[in-house]
Order: sequence, then structure tokens, then C-alpha cells
Amino acid sequence: MYKEVLVDRRIADGKRLVTALDEAGLNVRAAFWYFNADKEKWRLVLSFPLVDEVRHLGATQKVRDILLTLDPPIRSFHLSDVLVQTSESQLVRAIGARFRTAPSALADLEAGPTRVGELEIEDAYVYRAAA
Repeated sequence: MYKEVLVDRRIADGKRLVTALDEAGLNVRAAFWYFNADKEKWRLVLSFPLVDEVRHLGATQKVRDILLTLDPPIRSFHLSDVLVQTSESQLVRAIGARFRTAPSALADLEAGPTRVGELEIEDAYVYRAAA
């Protein structure tokens, strides 16, 4: 099975997006790249209070709006690579339990294969995770 590589440019651009979301006042609680083995694809997972309030579509639109303001634009991934999740998401909770970071810090934590409760995580790259 081929595994897509998470390249440095995507890591840096993901961090730029998280910083822009923070600056827009979205209070990002969790931000990490997650390798979805079923789809053989990396997804940038974001969780912030607005997702709980307006659900996924409204929160995704807000992320899109902020992506469009970035200069230079992010070209290493697209909005379709971003997955917004509620604070109750099993994945967000699992990453938060395993890789807790300071609420406003941006970390660079690589997570190889690990199991958190019932969830098997093949690979992740964590910027921020809250339990």
C-alpha cells in the first residue's frame, strides 16, 4: 500500500493557516494532520468552538474565507484537505488525550502508529491538541 508523504511545505502551510485562524479569533483548540488509512490521504483536522455552534458547513466556510485572505496563498493543500470537527469528535478527543499541548501554543509533534482507546492512529502531525 502506498502512503502519501506529509511534506514540509504542507506542515508549514498548515501552521500558517492555524495562526491565521487564531488571529481571526477562532480559538483553535485542536489542529493536526491525520493520515486517513482508509482513504490513503492526509487531512488537516481543525476543531474550534464555532464548529460546535454553526456545525461543519458554516465552520468550513469560515476556514475558506480565511484561506482566501492569505498572502502568499497556500498552494500545498486545498480546502478539500481540511476536515473541521466538533470538540466531541472521537478523533479530536483521542489526539487531545495522547498529545496534550498548551492551549495557544503551536507544537511540532510527530505521532507514529499509536492506539488511543478504541481508535487506531496510523500517523499524525500535531500542532495543537486539547483534551
